[in-house]
Amino acid sequence: MELIRRIADALRYGRDGHSDPAAQLTTARWRQRAMLADLLRDLDELADERAYVDTEIARSRTTVARLESDAAAADADGSADVARELREERLQAHAFLTELLDVRQAMDTEQTRLLRLRKRLEEHVAQAEALAGRLGTGGPDDVRALVHQVVDDTAGLAGDEQDRLEAGF
Repeated sequence: MELIRRIADALRYGRDGHSDPAAQLTTARWRQRAMLADLLRDLDELADERAYVDTEIARSRTTVARLESDAAAADADGSADVARELREERLQAHAFLTELLDVRQAMDTEQTRLLRLRKRLEEHVAQAEALAGRLGTGGPDDVRALVHQVVDDTAGLAGDEQDRLEAGF
């Protein structure tokens, strides 16, 4: 993303020292594509993390059930001390399971947010591509208006991207 920003800064002004609408549009389109690629990578990583958490949840549920069964068997054999220890261990395993379920819920919330952002980004990329196709057909004022629209949309999405990065997900 930093490389795209440096290229954008270099291309921001035309030969005459005035801003170049075509360069701004191109920069905005590439920024949107880069943000979309980052977002897709984040969604893939989140899916991997979720698969790991789901596996740990299943393992923890099995452990909790086994410990409860062992505690009941210890009670039936008359080993109250062993049953108490097993139930204490089950409580700890259950607490870990509860934490995993909270993490999974947070991941679901983050995934929903990222999917919404992906949809918006895909719409903006498609719009920028369509506007780029119309770039050569309008007059200077039309081109400037189109460029400002895409650049402003990209700046808004970049703010969302920054918020996401600052959130640590």
